[in-house]
Amino acid sequence: MLEDAIQDLFIELWQSKANTPIQSVKAYFLKALKYKLFRQFKNSRSIEQVSQAVETIGFTISHDHFIVQREDEMGTLRKISSAINRLPARQKEIVYLRIYQELTYDEISEVMNINYQVARNLFHQSLKSLRSLFLNQ
Repeated sequence: MLEDAIQDLFIELWQSKANTPIQSVKAYFLKALKYKLFRQFKNSRSIEQVSQAVETIGFTISHDHFIVQREDEMGTLRKISSAINRLPARQKEIVYLRIYQELTYDEISEVMNINYQVARNLFHQSLKSLRSLFLNQ
């Protein structure tokens, strides 16, 4: 049933080719597959059998799982922030402009009043510095 649902899902997605913006492909596929499986399971059995199966399976995700995941993410964000704060001023500036403001190298070179290639090199050097600072924490 699972393999058929996955295959049907990809066929439906290919045929519909919706142009809706997707923020997370993984989340989109998981949600679509969940609903597809639920519909197939529901259509193949009576409501009573479905509720019995759900109770029997006992599929639950602990709230603790999400708390631990969130704490891990926050810890990583703190480490990244700490590493960025330890960069020299120009490297901090280019990281901010390129990553947080999503500027192109042309725009960055104009803002920082530097050459295009210098902007690329400075950003690359900033990433190398960030990696080493992040890994040494």
